[in-house]
Amino acid sequence: ESFFGDTILMSYVMNSTKDSHSLKELGKERGYVWLMYKEIVGKGKLKKTLDKQDIGLVASYNAMDVFVTYKLYQEFKQKMDVYQTRILEQIELPVMRILFEMELKGVLIDEEKLRKLDECFRRQLVGNAERLRQLASYSLAWKRGFNPNSNKQIAEILQKRGFNLPETPKGNKKVDKWTLEQYKDDEFVKVLLEYNKIEKLVSTYTGGLLERKTLPKVYPTYNQISRTSDGMDKGIVSGRLSCSDPNLQQIPTRTEEGKLIRELFIPKEGYSLIDADYSQIEYRLLAHFTKEPVLIQAFKENKDVHEETGRLLGCDRDTGKTLNFASIYGAGVKKIAKTAKCSQEEAQVFIDKYWKTLPNVTSWINQVKYQAHQKGGVYTLMKRWIPLPGLYSKDLYDRYHWERCAVNFIIQGSAAEILKLAAIELKKKGYLPLLTVHDEFLFEVKEDERSIPIKEIMESIVKLAVPLVADVGIGFNWREAKGD
Repeated sequence: ESFFGDTILMSYVMNSTKDSHSLKELGKERGYVWLMYKEIVGKGKLKKTLDKQDIGLVASYNAMDVFVTYKLYQEFKQKMDVYQTRILEQIELPVMRILFEMELKGVLIDEEKLRKLDECFRRQLVGNAERLRQLASYSLAWKRGFNPNSNKQIAEILQKRGFNLPETPKGNKKVDKWTLEQYKDDEFVKVLLEYNKIEKLVSTYTGGLLERKTLPKVYPTYNQISRTSDGMDKGIVSGRLSCSDPNLQQIPTRTEEGKLIRELFIPKEGYSLIDADYSQIEYRLLAHFTKEPVLIQAFKENKDVHEETGRLLGCDRDTGKTLNFASIYGAGVKKIAKTAKCSQEEAQVFIDKYWKTLPNVTSWINQVKYQAHQKGGVYTLMKRWIPLPGLYSKDLYDRYHWERCAVNFIIQGSAAEILKLAAIELKKKGYLPLLTVHDEFLFEVKEDERSIPIKEIMESIVKLAVPLVADVGIGFNWREAKGD
């Protein structure tokens, strides 16, 4: 029923910051070098799959895979300390089984709605492209037609409109989202950002889903270890899960388009969907670790923690939220000035006031950074060790980045552990999630079944200094269940 070992997860549990956990890389570090799969099969017209290769070559290739896996298993089992063994056996391996079952089960899509939404998005794209063409007509030197997907053309138009664009290392002009955002008051840029947003939704979601042969079902892949574009098996340092093919975590959360995409996810007949989302879990963990009375009281009295922070500092909820966010993620003066729509000097006043008003947060963050330097890493709630080698970098900005990571990884890593422990307990009680995104689960239950057990299980998974709260909703599609 359960896996008893997995070398990629063992490597990950021992060092989640490591560049790669792939078998070949781990083998190479120990002096085992053998052919890569792509070196054997070749590529293009010369590609020859394993069944058409020399049997001796294939046998030795497979034998090395098995031999090195066994050697790594023996070594890791010996080296893992008591915390690492517990995290592997009580969290990562059971979660691996759950993700395996979730991937096999898949999730149902409303095909008719999907087609209509795809057509609607494509009409918007045509309209946006036409508007861009009109706005670009006087400033484009091309004789050929305007292509809104051509970075080269976009860069030329923007320069003609008087914008100073930064350059890529190769000397091309940058027209990425971050650069465009700087000029979003310009009519052309505004339409272009809208075009890019819809284009991404079409290629990843509506158009991307329609191309799938498995419809009306979709089978996303969930990763404890994710694979980069160059085929490297990388762990998400903090221990969070990622999702790919399709990446459900990139569905916009607050936009109308994102809500329309969530509407496509439906239960099978006679069932409904339950959405269960941990409420402000990272800020609750901040309160738990810092024991900051302001935060603890707000959560215990079920007040809005960001509003409460804002009230104490004499600013609005959004600025209060950004300041709380800044304490976890190290957002700087610029971000706060942008949210509070004030000057950077005024933003600095807010920051200074924040650190004085929430002294426990200040001292905890300083303590985390100091201890991370002493130990070379940090521990999460469940004592997962996260090494932070960049703390010893000669580059000052690099060191600052890793210091921010020290705080961030404790909070994010602990949130990830709570989610994983909840998934294990929910599965034991008969609730296998259909999908999971960040701090949220989606379940398919019989129509007459209520959501109470799910809420209770999620809220009692660990004991923190403040209550854990799961917001639970029910509906006949994901949007409805989420309460969008």
